[in-house]
Amino acid sequence: MKDRRQFLATCGLVTASFALICTSVKKSKPSVLLVLTDDQGWGDIQSHGNNVLKTPVLDRLAASGARFERFYVSPVCAPTRASLLTGRYHLRTNVTGVTRGLENMRANGARYNGDMRGYKGSPHEGGSRVPCFISWPGKIKSGTTIKHISAHIDILPTLVELAGIQSPVTLPLDGKSLKPLLDGSAMDWPERQLYTHWANSGAVRSPQYRAVKKGDQWELYDMLADPGETTDLSGEKPELLAKYKADFEAWYKDVTGSGIEKIAIPVGYREMPVVTLSAHECTLNGSVLYKGGQGWANDWVTGWRDTESSISWDIDVVRGSGYNVTVLYTCPAKDVGSRIRVEAGPAFVEGVLKKAHNPPPVFSPDRVPRKEVYEKQWAQLDLGTIQLDKGAKQLTIRALSKPGETVFDVKAIRLSAVDI
Repeated sequence: MKDRRQFLATCGLVTASFALICTSVKKSKPSVLLVLTDDQGWGDIQSHGNNVLKTPVLDRLAASGARFERFYVSPVCAPTRASLLTGRYHLRTNVTGVTRGLENMRANGARYNGDMRGYKGSPHEGGSRVPCFISWPGKIKSGTTIKHISAHIDILPTLVELAGIQSPVTLPLDGKSLKPLLDGSAMDWPERQLYTHWANSGAVRSPQYRAVKKGDQWELYDMLADPGETTDLSGEKPELLAKYKADFEAWYKDVTGSGIEKIAIPVGYREMPVVTLSAHECTLNGSVLYKGGQGWANDWVTGWRDTESSISWDIDVVRGSGYNVTVLYTCPAKDVGSRIRVEAGPAFVEGVLKKAHNPPPVFSPDRVPRKEVYEKQWAQLDLGTIQLDKGAKQLTIRALSKPGETVFDVKAIRLSAVDI
């Protein structure tokens, strides 16, 4: 524990918010700890002027290394993670969200956000500018402040260069290494433009301006003179706005060149013999609905009151095999006895739900009750082995009979390859 405490004490990148912590004690290459927090905006840091939240650990982390003044992510969470992992804009990766395979936006409430305009999901500055701190004692000078614009797409190439490892063979990256900014070797850092896109909105961010797209309408703001985006300059600077619009359209055409479509869930890779089909990624058919209403990540299916309803997933079986089928569920004692079938084309397995399981939600020490659903402990209904041939197909779960008021609540289906 002492060594672990020393490691954490010497280390930090914070985006969305990120925290990147490096240490190279007794090692030729650094160990890296990256912390990514969901929904943490620029203003959720005490040293950024927040007089309500106390963030002493993050404040110490920022002071011990580099603080990025203008670091940007995607307006919502899953696209941010896609860019973090790949060094590419999320539209190139086909990640447009997570809910039901896409991610419907979770709106966060109004709060202090550094006097910026917009919050999560917004194309304005407050919707994508986040804290980013990087600490590496002995390598990155404490108190470093970086004012150049940078983004989540830069993390992968930055880590590769900081670690001194050979760059992996990948598709072309959109990001660039920030190492010259971190070690002070950047003598002439070139200007760049960053792009964001969410739903039918987007933005172009240059070192001075933010061009904001809302549907078919565009606005233009001088972020140096007007960081709160109070004065639209589109009428005063039409030529500049036209340039940003053309740049955005060219960028969008480029990053969507391979198409944007919902990707089927792959099943059968030997490296991942067990695949969980989560309820929030399914398609609802009939009267069933999500417990939380929107089907956000970790939600489950409830309200199953008839045998006409079903839920389904698009899967891509990359290797034909037998797969053990397990349903994660809850069901009160008064409703046990439904016959459940899981099918994919002509193949199916079925069984009777005989065990009641209806626990309360798992306690979470929230200071403010969350809008999302609270987790539960889920029972397992093992239905046997289904033979899935290679290829794309739809896997569906339905109730053949329902003796009680409801069938059950479903959290997920688990497919486990039998030949691995």
